[in-house]
Amino acid sequence: MTWVKICGTTNLDDAVASSEAGADALGFIFAPSPRQIDRSTAKKIVSQLPPQVEKVGVFVNESADRIREIVAEVGLTAVQLHGDEDAEFIRQLHNGWNRGEAGNIEIIKVLVVNPGFELKANGFADSQVDRFLLDSCSALRGGSGTSFEMSQAADFLRRYPRTIIAGGLDVSSVAGLVKEHRPGGVDVVTGVEREPGRKDHKKVRAFVAAVRQADSPQQQAAISQARP
Repeated sequence: MTWVKICGTTNLDDAVASSEAGADALGFIFAPSPRQIDRSTAKKIVSQLPPQVEKVGVFVNESADRIREIVAEVGLTAVQLHGDEDAEFIRQLHNGWNRGEAGNIEIIKVLVVNPGFELKANGFADSQVDRFLLDSCSALRGGSGTSFEMSQAADFLRRYPRTIIAGGLDVSSVAGLVKEHRPGGVDVVTGVEREPGRKDHKKVRAFVAAVRQADSPQQQAAISQARP
């Protein structure tokens, strides 16, 4: 089943709506953005969410100490690194947690899809990255609303099947993407908003439903039979 993350969460009403729609994870942006959230507000929201919903903190070139501090205070279950963090930084981040924490906090590294992006993944082979997220090239990190050509990522998805796809997704495009490319997950921000930082709950429900329909056993069987 395709993992679904609703990112750019800023308030409890949107968080509850996303959770009730069936999202697997919610994203909280702790970097400069129209959707930036402070740790106090995020902590209150996280405390009201079901334990099975993953709580992902999005960071851009933040210090490892501050990331670990926010993770512990807010109650996050994963971190998404959306900046220029390298493998050494990720090793330091991972090794700085207590043994129990390190095994429970997932690390997602964002790669921008541009020529040669696949080579960057090689550098994270031994750095405790749990999965990659592919996003479009944009000055706005997290919620750019722009997509990339999926043919650029086809080989990467075969190599890293748990990869998450982001960038310009909405209810009109996500089902086709899931059916054709079978990514490990999808991540949406602008495609389910009524304005930056505020979700359109109808769009959220429709987005998750579109993914689940594309994930249906009948569809998966048809895809499997069509493959050589």
